[in-house]
Amino acid sequence: MKKILKITLYIITLSVVLLYLGIVFLLPAIINNQSVINKAEALIYKKTGIETTIKGLNLKISPCFNFALNIENVNAKYKNSPVLDIEKAFLNYELLHNQLTKISAKTIYIDGDKLKQFSPKTHKKKKGNFELKKIPETNIQGLTYKSEGVNIYAQNISNENGAIKIKADVKTPYLKEVLKIGDSGILKIEENKLKANRLEIKLGNSQLFINGDLFDKEKNYNFDLKGEKLPLSEIMSALLHFQKSQDPTKKFIENFKDFTGSVKIDLNINKNGIFGKCVANNFSAKAVKFDIPLQTKEIAFDFKGNYIESASQGTIGPEKFTHKLMVTDLGTENKEVVGTLDTTLTKAFTNVPNLKIKNTAKANIVYKIKSKKINIFYDVELSPQSDLIYNSSYLGLRNYKRKIHAHTLKDGQNLYLKEFKYSYFNSNKENTIVKGDGLFIRINDKFTPQYINCRTNGYAPISVTGSFGEKVRGGEFSGNLKYDYTKDKITGTFDIRNTRYKAFKIENAHVNAKNDIVNITSNGLFKGEKYSAEMNVKNDFSDELLIYNLKMFLDKLFLETTPHKHKKPLKMRPEEFTKRVNDSKITINNWEILVNKIQRETIVLENVKLIGSLKNRIFNFNMKELNFADGIIKAKGIYNFANNSSNIIFEAENINSDKAANMMLNLNNQIEGTANAKVNLDAKDMFRQLDIHSDFEIKEGFFPKLGDAEFMMKNSKYKLSEITNYDLSQKDEMKADIKGSFDVHNTELKNVDITSSCPDSAAFLEGKYEIKKQYADLELFWKYSKNSPKGVKIFYVPLSFILKVVFRPENSKDIYKSKFSKVPEINVDEKNTSFYRIKLNGDINNNKIDVVLKEVK
Repeated sequence: MKKILKITLYIITLSVVLLYLGIVFLLPAIINNQSVINKAEALIYKKTGIETTIKGLNLKISPCFNFALNIENVNAKYKNSPVLDIEKAFLNYELLHNQLTKISAKTIYIDGDKLKQFSPKTHKKKKGNFELKKIPETNIQGLTYKSEGVNIYAQNISNENGAIKIKADVKTPYLKEVLKIGDSGILKIEENKLKANRLEIKLGNSQLFINGDLFDKEKNYNFDLKGEKLPLSEIMSALLHFQKSQDPTKKFIENFKDFTGSVKIDLNINKNGIFGKCVANNFSAKAVKFDIPLQTKEIAFDFKGNYIESASQGTIGPEKFTHKLMVTDLGTENKEVVGTLDTTLTKAFTNVPNLKIKNTAKANIVYKIKSKKINIFYDVELSPQSDLIYNSSYLGLRNYKRKIHAHTLKDGQNLYLKEFKYSYFNSNKENTIVKGDGLFIRINDKFTPQYINCRTNGYAPISVTGSFGEKVRGGEFSGNLKYDYTKDKITGTFDIRNTRYKAFKIENAHVNAKNDIVNITSNGLFKGEKYSAEMNVKNDFSDELLIYNLKMFLDKLFLETTPHKHKKPLKMRPEEFTKRVNDSKITINNWEILVNKIQRETIVLENVKLIGSLKNRIFNFNMKELNFADGIIKAKGIYNFANNSSNIIFEAENINSDKAANMMLNLNNQIEGTANAKVNLDAKDMFRQLDIHSDFEIKEGFFPKLGDAEFMMKNSKYKLSEITNYDLSQKDEMKADIKGSFDVHNTELKNVDITSSCPDSAAFLEGKYEIKKQYADLELFWKYSKNSPKGVKIFYVPLSFILKVVFRPENSKDIYKSKFSKVPEINVDEKNTSFYRIKLNGDINNNKIDVVLKEVK
């Protein structure tokens, strides 16, 4: 038995000796072998894709199991991009004491982002104390660490006898300046604690010093942090970066930009909290939305353990404000931030575009932040005669004290409009007239509205409706509406009374919105005349307003003739800051307009019915046949609402020429007969400016006053009918086919081109005529048969004598050849034809006209 025991002990001893010798002598030989190194490099590449080159590896193990590892160079690349590079590295590890005792290197380069993707998954660390005295002796001449978030350039990193030295430049995209660490001061290990002795951190021209215990084996700390003139812009950037690392959602600080000023820090930080003060001097920033400047000379933050308190005064834009801040339970999950801002806005506050303040508006904002939820309460109070005007929307009810209240809650990606309301005070009693709620959801980093509910208590001023209030003036509304922004639909009912929209005074309007249709009825006055309308509209307001059917009735429409003059704008009341409605986004599929009477000066149309459609602010319509001047007319055309112009083509049949000429041209009893006509009307400035071209034809017409036109001869007045053999006032003798054309520009008739024709007589008339003044400048080229009745005498003087002696015919036939060529042919040869040129100037309606008659040879 003893023998077996001896043999067993011998074998165990021999095994231990062999293992010891294998570790001390054989293991280094294996690891230092180049073929083993090559296999290790190949295995790394196979597992990670990293190309690794290890040079000059030399492992030595002392009899006391001290592992000494020297490496000339380790180089690792991934897709030809460097990941890790170590030059001249040394490590010493004491196995018996389980301690890394020494580490040194000439240079170390690390790409943190690339190396991170190959790091093994982290495991939960076991709780336990950390022995600071076990930090190895260190000597690293240069260290470079690069990543997306931070770049570190360090040199002369050492730890000798507990004195740690480090000198490093830190660059981060969140800081404009380079952060310099360790230009002065040291870190040291004493009593198993990591202590800072005036360790300096430089940020630009500013310095920050750390003194005290940073870390011990039980993770306790107690150190002072002091610094002056630290740049606010850098502090806020770093603070935002820290907040984002804890929670990536939008932060309150992101509502501001362009920070300037400096910070003085005097804090003590220990396990019981933070104590001391931070003072911001000459602080300024801008609100992101409207670039509203905020300024304050000094903001002091008092740190009292887990409690922070601050109060400050300054300006927001040109207005003074006071701000208070309180943070409780700092450093715990129950941390809560409560702040208040009070200011009074006046007309000097012009920092929000399109916002105007009438008199004053007292504003109070309270914000509460807890558990990543942000509650903000807005209250704006307006004294009597004060108002807010935004994009022509105003609050109204100026005879009362009023209040606007809103409560928003930001929770994750949602912004809830928990409540908004508008109230007025009567005998100190608050009366809410409009209230509602809504929801906004963050989409592409912007809050997008989902819905808004609006309810009234009785009638409220239309001005408070915002965008709708921009389009109308005055009046009241009541209703219960929900606007769904995701579907661009409204649902509910809505009533309006006593408001104005352009030239409409809407006495009553009712809106009923449900499903896909919005039904609207209204009545009131248009330019002082009664109107009524009913329509059904597509319940989709995403891009354009689509009206399926619109019926309008108007009692009378009077068109003005005085050109519209743009006067200098008067000082306007807030309700008159009315925007022009974007009619280009209104489409009407079927538009029917009924008008009892349309009148422009002497022109009257009755029982007018227009049927058409509207697109891109252009109304295409047809006018149904209606009675006019004992005949009928019809029309088709367009009206352009963009510039208030129109083009209309009228067709008239069997109309009374005398009535039509009297009504349209102010020509009374100048022409008779039944006419057909086609009139092309171009109108501008709402029919104030007219351009007309008319082509007409009159069957068996005649000019009854032509024969009454008088001229002077030997101090006596004579009529054309007395000179010629024709009695031009006799309808039966002078019936002729008349046709021609003319142009009208406002009140001027010009480019007259009219011909008349009967068997023995024909004429061509040209010239111009001023309608209002009734002044004519006409020339008539006339020919008639010499075979007409002979021997007519005037005062017993033969006509032939008068023509030869008194008038002395002019030899101008060649001169007026082109004019006479326009005169229709008559049933007689040229040698038996008499040619006359008659010039007429003056008031032809009142027989105040000069006539010059010349026979042409």
